[in-house]
Amino acid sequence: MKNKQASDYFHGEDGYNCAQAVLKAFQPESGMPELVIRSATVAGGGRAKGGTCGALYAAQIVLGEGQHSAQVANEFLTAFGSTLCSDIKQSEGGCRHFVGKTAEFTERHLDNINTQNDDYVKAREIREIDMLSQEKNNLFPLYLAIKKVTSKVTFCYLKLK
Repeated sequence: MKNKQASDYFHGEDGYNCAQAVLKAFQPESGMPELVIRSATVAGGGRAKGGTCGALYAAQIVLGEGQHSAQVANEFLTAFGSTLCSDIKQSEGGCRHFVGKTAEFTERHLDNINTQNDDYVKAREIREIDMLSQEKNNLFPLYLAIKKVTSKVTFCYLKLK
């Protein structure tokens, strides 16, 4: 089901890129704000950290650090031969295929994560901030103003940046 949703979001009515499409497909489960999804333009088209496929990068934001994220990355690598956008985007399947398959891989692991848990939410917000801080124009202050992030964990993280 998420496979089709993410594929439909990719370059669909709202023009989502690969990262945005995966984030949007999992928005009900993750509770991710629309502002973050819209701001994920910074992670599409080979611009995710280390050149990682934006769809895979988004899955890792949803799943968090740990075994589930690592397993999805391994499934992605096994299926496509690389996790780098530059290596795979010209392949026969195209980006829509990667978006759908990444959503499929992610969906299999999401049931093992309590996305309503406060620790998950705080950690996901830190991952969101990390993604947003890649933006050259830095949407980070706007994000903070809207989210009103005040947790000590986030504050400590920001101080280290």
